[in-house]
Amino acid sequence: MALKNRVAIATYEYDGDEIQLQANFAALERLSESVGIDPIVYIQSMKSLRDITEVFFHLQFGTTHTRQEIYECFFADVVKIETDEETQQKIGVAIAIMLGAKQNEVLEALEKQKAEKEKAAKESAPKKK
Repeated sequence: MALKNRVAIATYEYDGDEIQLQANFAALERLSESVGIDPIVYIQSMKSLRDITEVFFHLQFGTTHTRQEIYECFFADVVKIETDEETQQKIGVAIAIMLGAKQNEVLEALEKQKAEKEKAAKESAPKKK
């Protein structure tokens, strides 16, 4: 009996360009060799666009883009990437799906988190007299 493949493929789209990502064993091994730590730990601790570029480079599926091509196509618009909530959400959703999360579950969790932030902001705002 053949084993079922449970490795998901996620698609990240930015400004009309897209890249597919898959966290298969070989790709995770390449990422681990490149960064020197467990790939899941690395993905969970990404702090810069360089880190995200490194993950996209090693986990790209069906393409052979260079790090430079990935950065210039998807992340060179630094201000938008770092300030636009929708763009940040797209990156997070793609990574979560690639790691096996269901898209609807990810989107529900993001909506809940957004609602909690808005509620906390309203509660901490000064009251008008």
